[in-house]
Parts: sequence; C-alpha cells; structure tokens
Amino acid sequence: MNEPQALRLLSVLVGYFWRSRIHEINVSLKQRKEEYEIEVNGFTPAAPSDLEKFKRGLQEGCQPELADYYDQLLGPDSGDADAYHLLGAVIERADITYEEQRLTVKIIKAIDTRD
Repeated sequence: MNEPQALRLLSVLVGYFWRSRIHEINVSLKQRKEEYEIEVNGFTPAAPSDLEKFKRGLQEGCQPELADYYDQLLGPDSGDADAYHLLGAVIERADITYEEQRLTVKIIKAIDTRD
C-alpha cells in the first residue's frame, strides 16, 4: 500500500462522517514502518442511523487478494455500504466507538512492501 491509497482510505472515512452530517471532525494519519493508522472522530448528538451497517462492513475481515483492485472496485464516489465492505476487505483492523456523543473510527492498514 502506498501513500495515495492511504489518502483514499482517509477520504472514504471522512466522506462517511460528512454524509452522516458530522461536520466537526478531527483526523489523524500516522505512517509507521509496517502500517498506516488512520483515525477520524467527530461530535454528533446521535449515532448515525447506519452505524451498525458501517461497522459490519469495516469489520468484515481482510481479503488481501482485493488490495490490488481496491481503487478500481470503489470507483470515483464510494459512499455506499458496498464501499464500506470493500474497505473492510483491505484493512487489517477497524475499531469503531460511539461514546459521549463522539464517533471514533480507527483503521489499521499494512503497508505493501512489494513496491
């Protein structure tokens, strides 16, 4: 996985927050030796109505064979449930919490060292 792909993952997460009308958000992107950690959190008085569907999609389980096709599969506007399922298929882990009116999503994605 390279930097443009990490930014694409970040874009999908920020897009989810924005479409859920969570406009006060904080973003963190950390590159470590073997992985990217992307965290987005924001204030919202109520959890998004599709939060459980979003969680299921992100926690679907990594399918490394899809990593090379991720950008092609998502297309230009990736905001539906299928996009979340695809995102879940290319990440190693997703932690999603909604506590005290704050939604936090953290994903971990291994860096592809084949390049």
